[in-house]
Amino acid sequence: MNSISLPVVAISVSFSIAVLAYVVLSKREGSFINILTPSFITSIPAFYLLPLVYLRLFGAEGTTYAHFYVYATLAVETVAFVYAYTRTGDRVVRLPGVSSYSNFGLVSSLCLGAGVLLYIPVLMEFREFIFDPRQIYIQT
Repeated sequence: MNSISLPVVAISVSFSIAVLAYVVLSKREGSFINILTPSFITSIPAFYLLPLVYLRLFGAEGTTYAHFYVYATLAVETVAFVYAYTRTGDRVVRLPGVSSYSNFGLVSSLCLGAGVLLYIPVLMEFREFIFDPRQIYIQT
């Protein structure tokens, strides 16, 4: 069994960097409820707390390099997201001659119509399974 002290250091440093990035984003947004909150609610237990418990109970199964690599990439992912999110601003894409938000209603209606047109032949062939999409999936 490998020593667990170095993997614990990797997890702790990665967690500290992620929390620091979250605090930086929270200060910029002016609230601790921001775009990273749902991710942190799920990732802190899954990536940081439960692996620490597992290390304490069963020891390290992977190499120290693997732990440092995985937790370095988790920290870099969070820092890169916060950096990109804080640097982009609230710019709206403006296409020539088209208002930015006015064409989405038409585009969504066209996509819905295309989806219905593509599905009509399937429904015509398997009309007895109209209320059982699993059977349509099995047959096609």
